[in-house]
Amino acid sequence: MAISMKHVAPAPRLDPMTPARALVAMSRPSQVALVWVIYAAGVMLGLARPEARADVWAMALAALLITAAAVAAHLVNEAEDAATDRLTERTAFSGGSGALEASGVDPAVPLREGLLLAGTVAAITWIAWLAQALPGVAAPLVLVGLVGALFYSLPPLAAMRHGWGEALNAALGGMLLPLAGVAVVAGRIELADILAFTPLALVVLVSVMATAWPDREADAATGKATLQV
Repeated sequence: MAISMKHVAPAPRLDPMTPARALVAMSRPSQVALVWVIYAAGVMLGLARPEARADVWAMALAALLITAAAVAAHLVNEAEDAATDRLTERTAFSGGSGALEASGVDPAVPLREGLLLAGTVAAITWIAWLAQALPGVAAPLVLVGLVGALFYSLPPLAAMRHGWGEALNAALGGMLLPLAGVAVVAGRIELADILAFTPLALVVLVSVMATAWPDREADAATGKATLQV
């Protein structure tokens, strides 16, 4: 009598990477690099203004804070989306970094480090605002972006689980981020700036929709009500 056995996938091999290396991977360096590009686009638009001030220190400080905010949001997302990422088949653009599962690091680690980094960013941005180290509305835009990026993943809002995560992602990455670049050199935002980056926000929305499509079954299985689900 032949006995058929269901194929059992081997357990994922734990990568010998240290927790520090895993955290670096979970910060998603390629996405951080894209953040720099979009921020730079905003700075360049702002520099076209007659009132623009090319303050290198302000531009560098804002870039550092925005980078740290992006890393914090990515770490928190890796922790909060761990259950979904375990179920989905990763692609080059979706399914998280894969470092959390591959390394065996506890999800509490990136969550803790992400929140600690976010608190540091908030404190430094607040101090920079009070000290007028960042001109005009630049500091408030960084703070709003930080809060929005965190609550994309974190409860009670957890936008990625309630059908408006895609729109929030597009608003943050395609609109608020470049507007922060404009504000760093021009000090304020005009309607023309919003109109200038509206196409980018729409492109980001389409991109987010496309990259989240392969995750739709895993999202549904873990209770996420994304637009794709």
